[in-house]
Amino acid sequence: MRSIFGPVSKWPTAVLINWSLITLLYPAVAIFLALKISLPRYLLKIGLQICIVPSLLFIFYALPSEFAVLEVEKPIRKGSRTPIHLILFDMLSYDFIFKNHRIKPVYNNFKAFSNEADIYLNAFSPSGTTGQSVARLSTGIDFENVGRNLNRWSVRKKVSVERKEISSYETLFSMANKSGYNVFLRAFALPYLDNFGVNIQSGKVHPFDTLWRVGMHSLIWPFVSPGGIQHQKTTIEIINDYVTRIRTIPRNTFFYTHWNIPHDPFIFGADGQMLNRIELTKNLITQPDRRLKYQHQLIGTDRILGQLIEALKNSGTYDESLIIVTSDHNIEGYGFNMKHIPLLIKRPYQKRSKILESEVTTYNLLNFIKYFIKEGECKNTILEYSDR
Repeated sequence: MRSIFGPVSKWPTAVLINWSLITLLYPAVAIFLALKISLPRYLLKIGLQICIVPSLLFIFYALPSEFAVLEVEKPIRKGSRTPIHLILFDMLSYDFIFKNHRIKPVYNNFKAFSNEADIYLNAFSPSGTTGQSVARLSTGIDFENVGRNLNRWSVRKKVSVERKEISSYETLFSMANKSGYNVFLRAFALPYLDNFGVNIQSGKVHPFDTLWRVGMHSLIWPFVSPGGIQHQKTTIEIINDYVTRIRTIPRNTFFYTHWNIPHDPFIFGADGQMLNRIELTKNLITQPDRRLKYQHQLIGTDRILGQLIEALKNSGTYDESLIIVTSDHNIEGYGFNMKHIPLLIKRPYQKRSKILESEVTTYNLLNFIKYFIKEGECKNTILEYSDR
């Protein structure tokens, strides 16, 4: 349904009303008919099981997180400040793209970018999961605890027993907004706009095509809308929005993109091109080797990075931009340190690669960027581990 009508919050009213009525009436009608015609108990049980399916679909497939704030657009502020790009890929694995402390040549766009960037060999995310990592990265604080009440993040510092909403702290977005930047955000799954929307001029959050929903797609209409279609649409929309914004308003903007790739469901083939519907359906049936499919995902992600770099160069802002490419966590299931991630930072007008071996963490990116905005230069030591 979502593939046909878009996010649930934008579904036609008639669709929502009819599905809601079906959800509420089917079990009641089944019980009523069973009592009227005196069905045996086992047939009543079967009937209820059949009738409850629409209810389960509505509760588990349609509703979760879908009614969060999904889009924000505000007037753009003019200015000529240096563009800042924070490109966060979900589940981008250090151990897969690096070999002997160098990026593998097969990922040629990552490789080319690293030739003009600082390469942090010992970079770590603050957590091994997406929500926990992003909350800390956004605030620059290594919280003791991060929780969610519906679409609001609540956090508690290590030295405190008090829980506060995450928006009460300085964030990447409030810091950039306060400094006069336009904040451009494209992301997926997490409630960015519910928590940070007041400081974002242009924001859009896409729903996440979870593995459960992928399964529901494949069970209900595998050839019409197999699992992964929403994942592909999200990737395409983020890249199109990003490239369009780079072409039209490349300066005075803090670009923050949280990509749904290379995280599964896997949507790329061996050549890095997106799989078609038949191929996606075939993968659901044959379940190909996950390691191999993840490598295909990385090739597709590498192509996406190449498109971004090309757009930046065509806009004439690549050289002057501060560009940060990183991940929220490693890939699970292969014995890797889940917090060990790639971190590549190209400073303005940087032309040579630099290898850094000191341990750094991405929750310090806020102060790193804050220092850059204030002083006009990057200070690598700010990224080193602290008890902040």
